[in-house]
Amino acid sequence: MAARVCAVLVLMTAGLAQAQTPVLFPSHLQDPSRLIYFEVASQRLADALIAFALQGNLSIGVDDPRLAQGDVPRLSGLFTVHDGLRRLLQDSGLTYRFVDPVTVRIFESQSAMPVRRGVRRQPRLASAAR
Repeated sequence: MAARVCAVLVLMTAGLAQAQTPVLFPSHLQDPSRLIYFEVASQRLADALIAFALQGNLSIGVDDPRLAQGDVPRLSGLFTVHDGLRRLLQDSGLTYRFVDPVTVRIFESQSAMPVRRGVRRQPRLASAAR
């Protein structure tokens, strides 16, 4: 019985120690306006995203690997993470969303998606309040 109580106290103490440990994110995520020097060569988007992720200390995932097949122009200079991603993805039909402070998901933007035949969009209703 004493051994079980001791084990529970150790687990509870360990849990408290973990809860009090601050979670530190890269400084550019603590300050989104912070500029980072990126040097990403003109290459396949998949490879460019890997280089960008390494330099920005991020984890980047793509919804569908086929989306990352196109080529992107060189990205070189000081950018915020958001500006760098926007420039890297411009004219690709792709956009991004931060899942958490260090994880980015790349997906096809809604404006670039073709309208499916046979799917009717609901009309927008005008507001009655004036």
